[in-house]
Amino acid sequence: MTHYVILLVGSAKAMGRLGVDMKDMQWLLAAAGVGIGFGLQEIISNFVSGIIILFERPLKIGDVIETDGKPGEVVDVSIRSTTVRTQDNKFVLVPNKELITQRLVNFTGTDPKLRIDVPIGVAYGTDTGLLRETLIDVARRHGRVLKRPAPDVLFKTHGESSLDFVLRAWVHVKDRDEVASDLRFAMEQALRRLHIEVPFPQRVVHVVNEPAAEQPEPGAAAESDSAGSGGARRLA
Repeated sequence: MTHYVILLVGSAKAMGRLGVDMKDMQWLLAAAGVGIGFGLQEIISNFVSGIIILFERPLKIGDVIETDGKPGEVVDVSIRSTTVRTQDNKFVLVPNKELITQRLVNFTGTDPKLRIDVPIGVAYGTDTGLLRETLIDVARRHGRVLKRPAPDVLFKTHGESSLDFVLRAWVHVKDRDEVASDLRFAMEQALRRLHIEVPFPQRVVHVVNEPAAEQPEPGAAAESDSAGSGGARRLA
């Protein structure tokens, strides 16, 4: 902002030194402003949006945001665009207008904690109390799972072929994918150790054999053909 203010004040001072009266130039400047507004509408929109971002601070460097369905870390905020580094280390320039006019998901904001939900389905007949204790213990043993809020297990529903549960744990937003993967590995090992089955959908198909349609006797078919031929001759 200081850079642009210095440019504007310096330009006004320079024109005054050259003897240019700003009152005589106001109509020309107004017409030029209208032309620039139509020709550079997107650039001006991004410029104004950048000023809003810099003053209101809806996001800042280091925040993890989601744009176009892909999460990334903000590494630079300029007056016209914002640079976001994706998880595969690609740098994406996002126009500031999109960050202001469209829905923006800021995973960090004022709180870096994020809840992850890891679903699991077990066979009918499983000891649900033992399963709940096992899953919570798996989460507590992970070094990057936060102690507060404490991890918990929810019984979601009775599925077609399984009892469906969800392990909920709170982590730092930047650790969400790695921790979720680690929890799945640990859950798989724990269930194998306790001989708890993770079922898969099964379907039973019944095949019904219907009796074949009755076929006409050869003699009857021949009589029918001859009758038809005679009828054709009579018609002829």
